[in-house]
Amino acid sequence: MIQKILVDSDNEKSLLALAAEQGLMIDSPCGGRGACRKCRIYVVGIGEVLSCRFYPKADLEVEISDEGDIGYSEGFSTDEIDNHAFTYQAPHQENLNESIRPFGIAIDVGTTSIAGACYDLDRGERLARGSVANRQTHYGADVVSRIEYAIQNTENLQHIHDAVIDSITELIYNLTKLMNKKQLKSKYNTINSDANDDNPQHYEIVEYCLTKVVFCGNTTMTHLLLNVNPSSLATAPFASRVVGLVHGLLSDLISASKLYQISKDGKVAVASDAAFTVLPIIGSHVGSDITSDIVAVQKIYAASDSAMNYLLIDIGTNGEMVLSVDGKRVACSTAAGPAFEGGGLTCGMRAVNGAINQVWYDKAIQDIGYFVIGGDDNHHHPIKGICGSGIIDVLAAFLDSGLMDNTGRLVRPGDAAYVKLSHALQKRIRQIDGIWAIAFTSDLSGRDVYITQKDIREIQMAKSAICAGALTLLSSVSIDIDRLDSIYIAGAFGSSIDIEQACRIGLLPKVKNQSVYDAIGNSALVGTTIAMLYERSMSDIEATAEETESIELANSTIFAELYMDNMEF
Repeated sequence: MIQKILVDSDNEKSLLALAAEQGLMIDSPCGGRGACRKCRIYVVGIGEVLSCRFYPKADLEVEISDEGDIGYSEGFSTDEIDNHAFTYQAPHQENLNESIRPFGIAIDVGTTSIAGACYDLDRGERLARGSVANRQTHYGADVVSRIEYAIQNTENLQHIHDAVIDSITELIYNLTKLMNKKQLKSKYNTINSDANDDNPQHYEIVEYCLTKVVFCGNTTMTHLLLNVNPSSLATAPFASRVVGLVHGLLSDLISASKLYQISKDGKVAVASDAAFTVLPIIGSHVGSDITSDIVAVQKIYAASDSAMNYLLIDIGTNGEMVLSVDGKRVACSTAAGPAFEGGGLTCGMRAVNGAINQVWYDKAIQDIGYFVIGGDDNHHHPIKGICGSGIIDVLAAFLDSGLMDNTGRLVRPGDAAYVKLSHALQKRIRQIDGIWAIAFTSDLSGRDVYITQKDIREIQMAKSAICAGALTLLSSVSIDIDRLDSIYIAGAFGSSIDIEQACRIGLLPKVKNQSVYDAIGNSALVGTTIAMLYERSMSDIEATAEETESIELANSTIFAELYMDNMEF
């Protein structure tokens, strides 16, 4: 899809900044500093440019994804709620004029991405959904590095808090732009006026009014969202400073000026008493995203069988998981890193146009085959990098082809295994900037898209941590994995991964009957949406968190042993 970007003749802003101002979100993990080189975009008549370093002086057109939702993420959906036979009862709204319909937003604050869904609170109808990158990646790709940054001083804590608030503001702004609005004239006490205006009560042409936002996230993200120092999460006994449900006024979390901008540009009202809720965390490193996952399983995925024994693995920058056996729940979290969300790798990226998302070994031609999002069978689309689901396929394809052995070592010239490879595979093995790598192709800028030995090691540690975490939970209640009724795979790209390949590389535990695996996508957002739509469930949600035991893996010898045992492919 082609989108026009308007540019003033005296413009001094980058294409990245201009695009964001005009509602086009270009992935930029480094925050536009030119470090990651992942914000490349195709400009009609010019070619591919680095948007954070390109300063246009005239209007231009860019080629963008047409997936339909902003910030497309693999497996991102809340269709399960829309398709489920809930009896929806609209919550009571105070001070709301009958001609205005209230809406709420459920938000999953992830380490790498922040996803949200808007719902009409009168009718339970979804109005928009989407995601944006978490701008906290400027301060580190994982929670450990962000904790280290935040606890240095109060100024750093404020910076990293502001970054996530800016991301959430960006998300809300874009969601409101996507909403299907009808213009009705009514009167309501809103902050839909100048932030310094002492009398915000006035007439405004609006239809929807934002009255509540409900958040979930891992424990570190929850602390940083609320501007709470996370130092207690860095050392034993790893105690959280945030406990239970957290409620407050939205204007205490997001400044009046930002809410005014959302209201003005998004053409929606924001109630002066709009509230926010942060769902309860389970433990020091098991956040409210897992609480939301449990809610989604209980209310939708396993609603017909309360006695079901299940394991849920939420694959993301934090590999959080929960095991439910005979009504008892235990949960844990592993530091998987951002590799499975396309971050932290040399050519990693999110699942947008230009990302390699499927990879396989073609025995017929004895070479690697791959598919590019937005491309066709001949790859007629600029290839920018490899996304999370593609990474899993890459490892399986390398194993199948002989490009990599089961220790994770890439084959190189001089190895005995090298001479057994086809000529096509041998051509893919090269040194890039002095580092051994397997190349896929060169993008339009002439830069190779490739996987390095260092990338393999990053993925290797991440996949071993997730698998070992799941096996540790099973060990804690002495149950064999083949006794489970279901294994749910959650996360932003859970519904797009190849389960067989994930088991092949050791990301997921092997089972006798692979049909027990069920990829359910972003169930954390589904659970958070349920909490937003059905206020009466809040007390149940708090009980769910309190009744789930959290296992700390840092001091677990069982986890350490399983981690090493599962390191190979």
